[in-house]
Amino acid sequence: MIVDIKCSDEKLSSNHVLPRIKDWNNGGQAVPLKAFLKSINVKPIKFHALRACFATQMLANGVPAPIVMKIGGWKKSATMDIYLRLAGVDTKGATDCLQFVPDEICFGDNIVSLSERRQ
Repeated sequence: MIVDIKCSDEKLSSNHVLPRIKDWNNGGQAVPLKAFLKSINVKPIKFHALRACFATQMLANGVPAPIVMKIGGWKKSATMDIYLRLAGVDTKGATDCLQFVPDEICFGDNIVSLSERRQ
């Protein structure tokens, strides 16, 4: 359990619950990810795809871009803009005002209602 791990003597002096792997800070995240997935018999995924999925899900669920950037380690807003576009956050709700179907539809005399036909 996470609480038990965090409360252990060795973790009380750390700001992190899980161990910090040096490669994660040096751009080598793909190597341990690939090894882990192989060890549990899961089809490998590219780290970039996993990271992109993480960002778009967070953004689509309303997490502000600066927070996603901080968590995911992005340093440039231009990079985050790519994920904003993928998540559709920048255009969300823009078409809600459009009315493609009128309130009352007149189909004409040659259309048969299936619910009326069954009776």
